[in-house]
Amino acid sequence: MRILRLVVLLFAAAIVLASVVAGQQQQRPATLDDLTAEVRGLRADLKRASSDSLRTQLLTARLASYEVRISTLGQQLADVRQQLAQNRLTLAPFTDQLKQAQETNSQILAPLRNTMEQVESRDRVLRAQETELTRLIESEENRWEVFNSRLDEIERSLPPR
Repeated sequence: MRILRLVVLLFAAAIVLASVVAGQQQQRPATLDDLTAEVRGLRADLKRASSDSLRTQLLTARLASYEVRISTLGQQLADVRQQLAQNRLTLAPFTDQLKQAQETNSQILAPLRNTMEQVESRDRVLRAQETELTRLIESEENRWEVFNSRLDEIERSLPPR
C-alpha cells in the first residue's frame, strides 16, 4: 500500500514538473520591441483615458451650469407668478368700484379707469414674462437632459469597478 502511494505521488510530481518545465520553455524572454509596443499601448490608453476624463469633467460642469440656470429661472418664474397673484388682488377692488362708478356716473370714473388700465397692462406684461420664463425653463431642461444622457453613456462605457 505504501509503495502504491509512493508510486502515485512520484507520478503526480513528475507530471507537475513536466508541465512547469514545458511552460517555461514555451515562454520566450521579452525583447525590446515587445516592451516598446507595450509602452506605446499604455501611452495610447493613458491618452484616451485622459481625454475621456476631460470630456466628462466638461460635461459635468455644463450640467451643473444648466442646473443653476434652471433653478434661477424657476425662482424668477415663482416671483412673476407671485406678482401676478398680487396684481389680481389689487385689481379686484377696482373692478367693484368701477361698476359702482358707472352706475352712478361718478366723477372718479376716469381716474379709476386709468388705474385699472395700468393694473391690467402690468398683468399682461407679467403674463408675457411668465410665458417666456416657462419656455426658457423647458429649453434649459431639455439641454440638461441631453447632457445628462451623454454622461450616462460615458458612465456605461466605463469598465465596472
